[in-house]
Parts: sequence; structure tokens; C-alpha cells
Amino acid sequence: MPLSRVKALARIVLPAAGIMLLAGCSYIPGMGKDDAREARRTGSLPKLEVPPVFTAPDPALVTSVPRAATASGEAAKGATAGGGVLLKSASVSVEGSPDARWLKVDAAPASVWPRLSSFLQEEGYQLDRQDPKLGILESDWTGGSAGGPDTGGLQGLLKGITRLFFVPDHMDRVRLRMERGESDGETRVFLTSQRMERVEDAPLVPGGSSDSFKWQMGQSNRDFEAEMLKRLMVYLSGDSAEARAQLAASLQPRARMVFDANKDQRYLLVQQAYPVVLNRTSMAIERLGFDVVKKDAENGVLQLKHAQPRSLYEGVILRGAELKEGSGAVPVAVTLQLKPLKDGDTRIDMVDVAGDKDLPKFTAVLGERLTQMLR
Repeated sequence: MPLSRVKALARIVLPAAGIMLLAGCSYIPGMGKDDAREARRTGSLPKLEVPPVFTAPDPALVTSVPRAATASGEAAKGATAGGGVLLKSASVSVEGSPDARWLKVDAAPASVWPRLSSFLQEEGYQLDRQDPKLGILESDWTGGSAGGPDTGGLQGLLKGITRLFFVPDHMDRVRLRMERGESDGETRVFLTSQRMERVEDAPLVPGGSSDSFKWQMGQSNRDFEAEMLKRLMVYLSGDSAEARAQLAASLQPRARMVFDANKDQRYLLVQQAYPVVLNRTSMAIERLGFDVVKKDAENGVLQLKHAQPRSLYEGVILRGAELKEGSGAVPVAVTLQLKPLKDGDTRIDMVDVAGDKDLPKFTAVLGERLTQMLR
């Protein structure tokens, strides 16, 4: 074949072969042309297998970055999730150095926040400041005034105490601060206190007594803070009776019942200031089922009435205090008289008892119940 004809044939055959080769690349075995076109449209082409040494990413997994929790956010979240009740299984431990300790609570801030508020109130302190945004709770001065040391509220309190022939040597204010721990389910709680000390003004006559005084800031009491931190630890330890009993055994009792044999009477002695004891006693008697007929906080008088006094004897082991069948169904009345003492303690007398005819050793039983609650 002449060379000229070979070249001409090559110019025709080679381009045709290239077109056929390209057309063959679009062919997938097992699929017709229509099937291949549909597969490309829907993206359902056979998937490449992942080699064994690799793991294909799961598209359902979403990487999330933890956000910093704030007290306000956690508190708001707790309002809609369980009412802020601390988990029964929550454990509490003391962390930090001896001069700077705090509590680590295995519970979310939203659960801890309302418990801190309840703790201060049950300890006899009125809340003066609640700042969820900063995670701060602060009590009033000994829970008795509505303002700071220079306000009329405090002076009104002191005036009332003066009428009872006693002015405290100092007044304390407690602050609790909480923050998120290392995880969302952990909370750190810090407890600090401030103290005001009474300073007598110079007497008008040299060598005489002073009728006026002022308050000035003093140093915080580390022993007081350590004791309060222990009590907070017990309070946050959940509903485990064994755990609470073990921790409570290390605490110094603040209330005890005294029997005066000469006068044949019993009274309670509480090692706390009068305003705090008044608040704690008011909460205790309500939990015991008493109705407050009259309350005179200025003179320390609580007139009470109990419709079912039989319930007060439940769980009390006291010789001669066994109730007869059918007794204890008549209402009983009693008056509690609180009196501040010069050493800073408070005395509680149970007087004017009426309706206890079939209630053996009623004052002893009531005193025992109050002692347990004011410890």
C-alpha cells in the first residue's frame, strides 16, 4: 500500500479510536446507559471500600466544645429541671490548704445553689444578698437587721437587745460563693465571714461607764469559718443517715438541756447569739408541728400551740415518758422565753404549759426535741 494512503487512513482511524476509548470510560459493568445516568444524578454510585487500617468518620457524631457555666445560667436551668434538689448520691469533700479550704461537691451548680440558701436560713441567718450571676450568697449581720452596720435596721436590733440587758461583743456575717468545678457536674463552694466588734465610746466622766458604743470591722474568725464549713459539708452530704452521723459526730454541739434540781425546771442553753437562736428556734418549732399564737421578737417570747402533741413523743427514748393509749390527743400550749446571756449564749425556758395533764414529762420531751434540732 502506498505510503500516502497509509497516512491518510491513519488520520481517519486514530481519531475514531480515541472517541471510542472515551465513550468506553463512561460505561460501568452491570448498568445500562440510562442506569448510569440515573446513578450519577442521585449519587448512588458504588462506594469505595475503606482500607482496614482506616476508620470512616461517623457523620452522626458532632464535636461539641464545652462552654463555661455561670451561676445564673445553671440556676435558671435548675429551675426547670428538678427544682434544684441536691442529688442524694452527691459526695462532698474538703479541698485546699489548711488556711484556704473549700468544698468540692459532686453535683451541678443548679442543684447546689438552692441548698446554700436553705443552709444559711436554717443556721439562723437572714439573707441580705443573692447574686446568681456571681454565685454569691451573703447573710445579714447575725441575721437580725435589714441593712449594713451603719443603717437604722441594725441600730433598731441593738436597741431591742439593749432592752434585754445585753449587747453582743461581736456580730458575724457569712458569705458563700460557688463556682463551676472541673466539669459540669462538679461545684466548688467557698465560705468566708466578716466580723464587727463592739467598741465602747469614751465615758463622759473619767473612770465611769460608757452608755454608748460603735461598731468597727474586726478580723474574721477562722475557727468560726471552719466550724461553719463542716456544718455545710454535713448539710450537703445528701440523705445518707450514716454519712451525716459520722460527720456530725465531729461537730461541737451548740445546744444542751440543763436541769435545775433546786427549782425543778429544765431549760435549753444554746451557744449562739440571741438573734440567730431566735431565727433557728422559730424554724424548729414549725417543723415540730407547733402553731405560733404570738411572737414578740423584741422580748424573746414565742407563744405556741400544738394540736397533736402525741407526735412529739415519737422517737424519744426517755424513762417515764411513755404515753398511754389514747393520750396526747388534746391540744397543748406552751411559751418559750428566750434570753441572751452576758457570755454570748442564749437561754430558752419553757413556761406557762397548759393542757399537758396526760403528757408525762412534757417539758423534758419538748426540750429533747428542741436540743436535737438546735445542735
